Amino acid sequence: EKQRKYLEWKKSILQPFVSMDTLKQTCKKNGKFFKAYSFTTLSREVFTKLYYLFYKEGKKTLTLEALSRLTPFSLAVWYMDDGCLITEKDSRYGKVKLRYRSSIILGKVSLEDAEIVKQYFLSKGITSCIVKNYNRQYKQNYPAVKFSFPGTKIFQKLIKPFIVPSMKYKLSPIPV
Repeated sequence: EKQRKYLEWKKSILQPFVSMDTLKQTCKKNGKFFKAYSFTTLSREVFTKLYYLFYKEGKKTLTLEALSRLTPFSLAVWYMDDGCLITEKDSRYGKVKLRYRSSIILGKVSLEDAEIVKQYFLSKGITSCIVKNYNRQYKQNYPAVKFSFPGTKIFQKLIKPFIVPSMKYKLSPIPV
């Protein structure tokens, strides 16, 4: 429910390819019920080309060729889809203060591909590290790119103009 406005925004962008109205369904996960929304697009050549850019032999693959096509807008969409804002307590200098870091879960990719993503961001001046992120649904660890504190500031400054209002909770509350 929290991300329905974002789904509708994406649907409006993809409108020429949308094949049905937004579907509302009730799902059960871990014994709890929640609302979920989705829409479906038509199969088109443009989507097939994107598939082959990111999938090799049916396996998700992140290459510098694919990453080099990303724009600040597409990075913002990627972050809104798969990113999160991590709150960490920092007490290194006595007083406890909150610090914020952005992270993007990469999904089912190899650690080598995750390193390529890290190098891609480093080429943009955005420092990060690769961490394992546990997916409860699939009971498996997947790599994520976790930005440093300075990297988070640079990354968020880059994508902030494209973050839709309903997803601003993924941005640091401390001004960049």
